[in-house]
Amino acid sequence: MFAFGMLLVSMLTSEAPWAGRSGPQIVLAAGILRLRPPPPPHAPPPLASLIDLCLRAEPSERPTFEMAAAVVRGLLIAMGEQGPAPAEC
Repeated sequence: MFAFGMLLVSMLTSEAPWAGRSGPQIVLAAGILRLRPPPPPHAPPPLASLIDLCLRAEPSERPTFEMAAAVVRGLLIAMGEQGPAPAEC
């Protein structure tokens, strides 16, 4: 689930997490110091909460994939009710 959380951050920011850092710097930041990228400020609150949960240091505190899928399904349903966001190219 940690990788899923990092994927969500990447998708919402269009940037690789830890861009500009070397491998050892990433290991220090994420593995030893337990730093995590914050959810982007424009992320819908349910998605921001999901990112926070997925990036928890303790795997036992992370959601199951079924829980994550339920959040994503809920967002998709809500988007369907409001209509899709305009595409940016």
